[in-house]
Amino acid sequence: MIQVKKIIFLSFITLFQFSSFNISSQDLSKSLKKGNNLYKQEHYRNALPYYEEILKAQPDNTEVLYKAGVCYLNRYSKEKALEYLLKAYDKDPSVNRDIRYWIGIAYHLNYQFDKANEFYTNYKNTLRKKDQRSKDLTTRIEQTKVAAELCKSPSNFLVQNLGSTINSSFSDHSPVISADGKMLFYTSRREINKNEKEEFDGEPFEDIFVSKKVDSLNWGTPEVVHINTTGHDASCQLYENDSKMLIYKFLKGGDIYQCEKEGDNKWTDPKPFANINTRKFESSAFITADGNTAYYSTNRYKKNDDLDIYYITKGSDGTWSKLKELKGAINTIHDEDAPFLTPDGKTMFFSSRGHKNMGGFDIFKSTMDENGVWSEPENLGYPVNTPDDDVYYYLTSNNRRGYLSSCRSDGFGEKDIYEISPIASINLQGVVSEDVTGNKMDGLTVVFTSQNKTYPTYSANDLSKEGGKYGVKIPSYNTYKIAVLKGSDTLKTELFNVPVCDEENKLFTKNILLPYTPKAVDTTNQTKGSLITHNHKYIFRNTYFPENKSTLSDEDKHELDIDAEILKKNPDAEITIKGYDKSSKQLAEKRAKLINDYLQSKGIDPSRIKSVTGNISKSKNLDNRSVDLDVKLKSGLVMNFDPQLIPSYTVGSSYVLRNVYFVTAKHELKQEGKLELDTLKNILTDNPSLKIELAGHTDDVGNDEYNQKLSEGRAKAAMEYLIKQGIAANRLSYKGYGETMPYVPNDSEFNRQLNRRTEVKIISK
Repeated sequence: MIQVKKIIFLSFITLFQFSSFNISSQDLSKSLKKGNNLYKQEHYRNALPYYEEILKAQPDNTEVLYKAGVCYLNRYSKEKALEYLLKAYDKDPSVNRDIRYWIGIAYHLNYQFDKANEFYTNYKNTLRKKDQRSKDLTTRIEQTKVAAELCKSPSNFLVQNLGSTINSSFSDHSPVISADGKMLFYTSRREINKNEKEEFDGEPFEDIFVSKKVDSLNWGTPEVVHINTTGHDASCQLYENDSKMLIYKFLKGGDIYQCEKEGDNKWTDPKPFANINTRKFESSAFITADGNTAYYSTNRYKKNDDLDIYYITKGSDGTWSKLKELKGAINTIHDEDAPFLTPDGKTMFFSSRGHKNMGGFDIFKSTMDENGVWSEPENLGYPVNTPDDDVYYYLTSNNRRGYLSSCRSDGFGEKDIYEISPIASINLQGVVSEDVTGNKMDGLTVVFTSQNKTYPTYSANDLSKEGGKYGVKIPSYNTYKIAVLKGSDTLKTELFNVPVCDEENKLFTKNILLPYTPKAVDTTNQTKGSLITHNHKYIFRNTYFPENKSTLSDEDKHELDIDAEILKKNPDAEITIKGYDKSSKQLAEKRAKLINDYLQSKGIDPSRIKSVTGNISKSKNLDNRSVDLDVKLKSGLVMNFDPQLIPSYTVGSSYVLRNVYFVTAKHELKQEGKLELDTLKNILTDNPSLKIELAGHTDDVGNDEYNQKLSEGRAKAAMEYLIKQGIAANRLSYKGYGETMPYVPNDSEFNRQLNRRTEVKIISK
């Protein structure tokens, strides 16, 4: 289930530290010889330290840079691989005839698809037409196009690493979940004993482990399942109410076995599964819920040894039939592996290197019609699939969550196990009204856009007889650009952040205020250029505070200065100041009093301030630590109206940027993160006066000083990317908050991943 399965281009981050003493040329020669011997055997994990040792003394050694790059590409870090390969190529393009091929793969795995295509094409042009590698390159070039297309329109799933308790620096894969979702069986190549036997690639053999759920978010320490041998053992499926298990053993080329449970973590000796195993490679199997059909992967019938999926059926006498071929288009000239069937037996998820593929193995879905014919497979899309290997998809019994093994930038090792959750869609409703007057606005179009997808809204007439109402169904855990249009004119744009929601079709409300447009009024008895409105409440922009803090920033003071000037022009307006905090009424009151004192210092008569209160807020966003300034107008608002005082975006609001990834423990921005920042760049381009702060946040792992510096570096990297994309530097600022402002409690690996985030905060318009 390793080399034979062709899981080739896998990676994980490993930090090699070497002493800084001078190394003699003789020592370097020995290191190079050892490294090259291991490299030839594809022992990349063991070869890399020798190459790194040489590069400490000879950082421009192009041969070693090239080979170290290939080592990183096959086992460790895609980012480091690209760095080393490009450095070697820049210094000596002829260092190796295949270097452009490897650079193409490195660009591909780093989400730089255009550059990958360029290097693949250049390398292909150096080959003879009959060279077998030309077909491989044609496939890879097509994969870069598919990957670019799928990344532009991400599928609606949240993919989360199961964390360091489950995953290791070695390959962890083949997740199998019990019916109640409380036990996880999986396969790992982690080292159990220091002197244990190693496979030909220099890494330990595979073993089966089991972990039990500690609570709703955390898994317990994994234990070795006692059916393991000295060779490869891997998990395939639990079935018949978890009383039986299918496993893989590397015997006679690779075979499928079954065993039965006979106690807590105790299983009978595995026995070969009937009518599946041959002298060739049988890699995985799955039995349908009714127990009458077994699907499995084998390379027995293909000349090029690629895997295909077949099936056998159980007769009334309990015996299994001979092999049967699938009807439809599931099998290709590439590998198809790891079938998983839904309880009705009519939907299959499987891994494939063929079809419309992003690169490596991808997860596909196919359904069977009434004639037993399987439909054209559908790629589950990004972020379920990536340009690297994504394999062994397994669903829980209620189909609400999935698990898979994948090579990703946030991983701990060669392959890690991830949990896949569908992101629930919410029903959003609201009213479009005019600021200042409160008039409902009809005849407008409201458009929600996120990650290149546009979501249609339905109009007021579908919701209520009242005017100005709209509704839309959108996925949660997303930031949306809202545009309000009148014909071809854009009246307003703003950002709206929807947090993670696991309840489908939950109702949310989002009211939209349009800037007030002055209309002709009778100014006989009024000050020239002033406006008068009657009997409504004017709500100024909120002032937001850091968690557990009650200090005003320069931006806050600037906004309050504007508010004070408006209030001075309306001496009969009553002012109510409301402070909010998620847990401390006393802190909320302190913030409200701070605003009160500041307004008085700017000349506002204290007798006009009718109430200064503190309140507990249950909101999950920044509203739970804000102060609102409400103004009740007795006769109307009188002022020289400046539409810039009422911004399209809510000043002080923060929005989480999804998929902004960094190299582990570094502030180097990954290509996936650049895709998200490109969306932000477009918003800033559409709103040329908008100014933002990029805020970096970490979890609580590591010391405070380290997390602070890391968060600052990451926020700065995001800002510098936007500047390179043409956004003026004076519109951008950055700040690192370290671990001081968690989005959710740091009480699980799932939550810690949510806390490792980058946010954009609206500073001014």
